[in-house]
Amino acid sequence: MQRIPRVVSILAMIAPFAAAAEPDGSRWLVSPELLGAAKLEIVWETVLPIRPGEKLQTLNFVGGSVYALSDRNYLAALGGDKGNVVFAKPIAPVGFPLLGFDRFEDVLMTVIGNSILEIKPGTGDVARSLPVTEYGLVCPVARTESHYYLPGVDTRVHVVKAESLVELFTVAGTAESAITSVVAADDYVVFATSAGYLMSFAPDRPYKFWDMQFAEGIIGPVVRSGDSLFFACGDTHVYRVDCPAITNKRLVWKHPIGSIPKTSPRVTANVVYQYGPLKGVTAIDRESGKALWKLPEGLDLLAESARRAYLISTQKTLVVMDNTGARKVLTVNMADVDLYASNTQDARMYIGDIRGRVMCIRPAR
Repeated sequence: MQRIPRVVSILAMIAPFAAAAEPDGSRWLVSPELLGAAKLEIVWETVLPIRPGEKLQTLNFVGGSVYALSDRNYLAALGGDKGNVVFAKPIAPVGFPLLGFDRFEDVLMTVIGNSILEIKPGTGDVARSLPVTEYGLVCPVARTESHYYLPGVDTRVHVVKAESLVELFTVAGTAESAITSVVAADDYVVFATSAGYLMSFAPDRPYKFWDMQFAEGIIGPVVRSGDSLFFACGDTHVYRVDCPAITNKRLVWKHPIGSIPKTSPRVTANVVYQYGPLKGVTAIDRESGKALWKLPEGLDLLAESARRAYLISTQKTLVVMDNTGARKVLTVNMADVDLYASNTQDARMYIGDIRGRVMCIRPAR
């Protein structure tokens, strides 16, 4: 309860630093001169009040905002455009695990322990805490206007009313394997499992539209973009499956990356980026499924602008790749950067460090 005033006072003190015409380079996470030489510019930098012994743990870019979470479950929401602190407060007891963040209309959702937490994005106030104690949750939930789709420890998707959490029905795959992802649209729901099973069913009744079986488990969240589903499998491939109608599916392509992925792909309008351990990042043409380029030291996509991709590397550098020419354009030292949020929507990049500095950069205009 005493921490919110500290946020206000500290931010009030650091605001003049960010506004100064020629700040000391040590105050910046990455110096303006270094970025300027690479034709990048700082949009904003915010310093969050991190207590002694506390560390900033993750950055997430969701619904136009940046959510910075500490290892003590202290959450700060920053405006993506200006870096202003929208709210900053603890959202869970220390040590409780969180399963991602997602946005549905005017609600920020996360899973804490075996409860769904609905947070008001404008204030950080908890609108509802919805306990799920009968079966537990294994990955982030999905929601539509009328329903929640809850991936249970019991290997079943539990479909419940969004307002009351009254259970309507459950759906299970053919194999007793853990659910790794649930994706919900207005007219269908898809879930994936660690045994490589992918199934689509009706959102309001236990009716299967279609299913597919892959050789190995589906890794991380399935990414839905338009009528397409993108995902990575333990068979070392990235897949695109199209659903032109709710009852039909079509395997469009699969692309090998040479190692077993640990994360889901990053999908933009024209390119799919996939990280593979010891192999780096592979950029795949979204339409054809053919490789555009490979970056052995690549770790993840930060953002994309026109023909260029901006990646964070395992060597703590920012690497700029030309997607059209399939070549490395330049590299920027980011030795002090510990954290980042991937942005597949525009060219803004969000980076940070464990001490509480969060910065937004973009291609210079």
